[in-house]
Amino acid sequence: MPTAFLRSMKKTSLSFLLLVLCLSASLLLASCAQEQAQEGETEVFTEGLEYSLTVDGDGYKVCGIGVATDTDIILPTVYNGLSVVEVGEDAFKDTAVTSVKIGDNVTTVGAFAFAGCTGIEKISFGKSVATIADSAFSGCTALKKVVFGDAVEKICEDAFDNCKKLNTVVLPAGLKTIEDFAFNRCTALKKVYYKGTAETRADIEVSDMFNAQLLGAKWYYFSATEPSFDTEGEECWHYDEDGNEAVWEA
Repeated sequence: MPTAFLRSMKKTSLSFLLLVLCLSASLLLASCAQEQAQEGETEVFTEGLEYSLTVDGDGYKVCGIGVATDTDIILPTVYNGLSVVEVGEDAFKDTAVTSVKIGDNVTTVGAFAFAGCTGIEKISFGKSVATIADSAFSGCTALKKVVFGDAVEKICEDAFDNCKKLNTVVLPAGLKTIEDFAFNRCTALKKVYYKGTAETRADIEVSDMFNAQLLGAKWYYFSATEPSFDTEGEECWHYDEDGNEAVWEA
C-alpha cells in the first residue's frame, strides 16, 4: 500500500478522533454548567413561617404563619435540608392570607389549616397532596374555584364548608372519598370538572350527608379528544389552548 495513502489515512483518523474528543468535551462542559445552574437555583417561598419536625423526624410541617407578613403564601418543598410534608393543624387559621401555593412534597393539609381565611381567593395544590383534613378550608368565603391536585384521594369532613362563593371545582380521576359536610353550604357550586369518567365516578365514596350542592352540580367528564355526541358528548370537557377547562359542544 502506498506510503502517501497510509499517511493520509492516519491524518484523517487523527482529525476524526480530535473532533470526537472536542465534541465530547463540549457536551460534558454543557452538562456541568446545566447542573451548576440547577444547583444554584433558589426556591422562592414565603420567609418567616413557623416549622416543626414531624413525629418521625424525617421532615417538617408548617405549623404557623410565624413572623411572615406576606398574604400570598408560598410553601417550600424543603426546609433545613428536609422535605416539608405537611401543613399543620390550625397553621393559618383566621389569618389574612389571600392565596396559597402548597409545595410539591406536602402530602397532607391539616385540620383547620386555613379555616376562616376569608380573603383566600386562590389555592394551588402541590403534586403530592393526598389528604385534605377536616375543615381545612372551611369559611374561606372569597374562594370561587378549586383545582385539586392529581394526587388528592380524600376530602374530609367540612373541608370546604361555608365556602359560599365557590362555584367550580376540578376533581382528580384518582379521588376515592368525599366525607360528610365536605362541601356543605357551598351554595354557589354549579360546575364539577371531573378528570375521570362516569364509570370511575361511581367508584368515589361520596357522602350524601350535606353534600347536596356538590351532588346536584353539573358534572363534566374529561375527554382529551372531541367525543361522539351520540354518547352524551355535551357532558364532556377538555383543556383549551390556554389551559382552561372547556366543555365540548355538540
